[in-house]
Amino acid sequence: MLQLKSYKYYIFLLTTLAICWIGFKAIDLNFVFNILDTYYVIQYSDIIVILMALVLLIGFTYWLFSKCKITLIKNLVKIHNLSTILSLVLLIVTLVFNEFISPSGSSSQFPLFDDAKNTEVILIILSVIIIASQILFVINAFVSLIRYFLYKKEV
Repeated sequence: MLQLKSYKYYIFLLTTLAICWIGFKAIDLNFVFNILDTYYVIQYSDIIVILMALVLLIGFTYWLFSKCKITLIKNLVKIHNLSTILSLVLLIVTLVFNEFISPSGSSSQFPLFDDAKNTEVILIILSVIIIASQILFVINAFVSLIRYFLYKKEV
C-alpha cells in the first residue's frame, strides 16, 4: 500500500513560498506602530525577508536532522510546527487586515474596527508565541543532539 510520507522541511518550504508570495503582494506597504511617544515605521518587505530567512533556517535544520537520522521529540515537533505556522499565518493576516482597515496615511475606511491598540496587542502576542515556539525548537534540537551523541557513544 502506498503511503504518503510527510517531511517537516517540505512544510516549512511551502510556508516560505507562501510568505514570499504575500510579501510581493504587500511590498509597498508600511507597518506603523507607536510605543509611548515614538512612531516606528517598518516596511512589510523587511518583515517578510526576516520571516522567510527564519522559516528557511528552520526547514534546513529539519532537513539536516532528517539526513543525519537524528530523531526529535515528536510532541515538541508537533507543538513547534503548529504554533509556528499558525502564528505566522495569523501574523500576516493581521498585518494585511490592519492595512486594509486603515491604510497608511489615510483616514480609516471602517472606523468601528479601527483600534490600533488591540491590533498592536495581537501582533505582540503572536510575536511572543513565535519566539517561544522557536525557543522550544532549539531546546528540542539540543536535547535530541545530546541523546543522539550519548547513544552513539554507548554503541
